[in-house]
Amino acid sequence: MRSWVAPLTPWIAALLVATFSGCGSDDGIGKRYPISGHVTLQGKPLARGNINFIPEDPKQGRPAGGMIQDGQYRSVSTQTPGDGILPGRYRVTISAVEDVDYSGAQAASGPGAMDQALAAQVAAKAKSLVPPKYASPATSGLSVEITPNKSTYDFDLSSN
Repeated sequence: MRSWVAPLTPWIAALLVATFSGCGSDDGIGKRYPISGHVTLQGKPLARGNINFIPEDPKQGRPAGGMIQDGQYRSVSTQTPGDGILPGRYRVTISAVEDVDYSGAQAASGPGAMDQALAAQVAAKAKSLVPPKYASPATSGLSVEITPNKSTYDFDLSSN
């Protein structure tokens, strides 16, 4: 009498091969490291904003970014949420705007469409909470070298 397992053996083997080959965390980008830190303006925690890390040499890294909340950023992402950042040298940008009242903005297109005119109206109402120089990698003056041995990077912005 033949076992019931014998006909299933090729299927079980195929399932095991599919499960364990190519399903690891290696996505071809490289090892990323979690980082966090504090962001202050004139010594006071920045309430909210965005922080971005732009590689100084695009061939040696990928951009990464995260959100600032209550003066801290914790979960920097390169490819997937919270996956960390590649080691290397980065220019840093920080931006933050006040909440905007959208009620006066009028869409030129149909319902649900965010056209350029509406975007311009909203942007005109948005007031930056940090000096504009920090929003550009060319003018921010902020840079870091990400290494596997360090996980905290703090930034103190000035209003000058």
